[in-house]
Amino acid sequence: MTLVEISQLIGFTGLLCLAARVIFAALGRLRLVDWFLFVAAAAGVIAFPLRMFDVVGAWSAVPIVVGLIWGLVWAVRDVRGYRQDPRREPLGAFIVGRVPDGVRNWVGTREDRALLGSHR
Repeated sequence: MTLVEISQLIGFTGLLCLAARVIFAALGRLRLVDWFLFVAAAAGVIAFPLRMFDVVGAWSAVPIVVGLIWGLVWAVRDVRGYRQDPRREPLGAFIVGRVPDGVRNWVGTREDRALLGSHR
């Protein structure tokens, strides 16, 4: 395995973790992204493991499992922390949708506004 393949696996594992976090948090009724990024995350959960399998074959099972577990743990921590302390604001990304109460927007120009959206 070359250094390029290893760096690709690390990058795809991180992206898979982020996509899994979004989906698992949504299952816990915590919306961290708008519909546009949710569709991208759902596509990423399918596409990233397929690409990882193309890069290294069967050895990709290890980083795929690590990425999914890492995303699950991160989502559970966000949902549990938000439920226990409503002042805790998990970080989300909203480009076109409305930012829900209690979630900080990473992409927008202001806390209460999506990048391309309108005010609440």
